[in-house]
Amino acid sequence: VSIGDVSFRNCDALKDINIPSNVTTLGNAMFFACDNLEKVVIGNGVTSLSTRRDTDYGTWGDDYAYDGTFEGCVKLTSVTLGSGIISIGQECFAGTQITSLTIPAKVSTLGYGAFAGAKQLKDIYFTGNWAASVGGDIFKNIAEGYTVHYISGKIGYDDLSYNKATFTPVTVTFDNNNDDVFAAP
Repeated sequence: VSIGDVSFRNCDALKDINIPSNVTTLGNAMFFACDNLEKVVIGNGVTSLSTRRDTDYGTWGDDYAYDGTFEGCVKLTSVTLGSGIISIGQECFAGTQITSLTIPAKVSTLGYGAFAGAKQLKDIYFTGNWAASVGGDIFKNIAEGYTVHYISGKIGYDDLSYNKATFTPVTVTFDNNNDDVFAAP
């Protein structure tokens, strides 16, 4: 099952969303600027949180801008990502109010500014290796003193340094579903 591009863009009636596992494709910028959206649960079938190049306006004097999946959802505080996610697009969570987020083990791409401007984001939990493809400014303007938690022994974290970030290896316990989801300490 696929849901098309910008299907719920600017839909202020949305408060909670639970996307079932039979949904495999979410359209680009699907929930952009849903002002009252507070909670999202994404099933294990979805693989990508995409970005849409918008030619309707140009914030920076250009003739385009990029709209992230949840960008501008100013009340969004809770997000659960399914284990099937492999790509988190550009500015995906920009401007949200999430305080923590668990990144599934299969994520190999983090788009430019993926978490930028999520000023309440203090804890990011990575369950796999560091993403192979990472855009710039992924943690720009998020909470002061945020922590990136990762599983001891996973690769790619040793040489990372982001402005004002603390990288902390954690010991975790996995749930009984064998889906690489861990319970954060």
